Amino acid sequence: VLPAVSFPQGAAHSAELQYLFDMPRTLNAEQTALKSAIVRYFTRFAHTGQPEVPGLPAWQAFTSGAPTYLGLDVAAGEGITTRLNFAAEHQCDTVWASLNDD
Repeated sequence: VLPAVSFPQGAAHSAELQYLFDMPRTLNAEQTALKSAIVRYFTRFAHTGQPEVPGLPAWQAFTSGAPTYLGLDVAAGEGITTRLNFAAEHQCDTVWASLNDD
């Protein structure tokens, strides 16, 4: 069993692995639904080269100058919700600008 942490972990590299593979962790109903969605996206992409899955939120193609992504979230307790504006929500431009200030 994976150890519990005392703080919300948020998104991180490899956070999806617990949803892609059968790891020793008990998932609640929302996490189980998220696992199913992630597996469907990855499987569809591996099979067709396109991650579009009927019945799931659209996964937009990357375009230069206007990067897009699809974030799936179950942290709010409202089932699977999409997060399409992560950079703005987390003020990434402000953070990067502050790191470049001399």
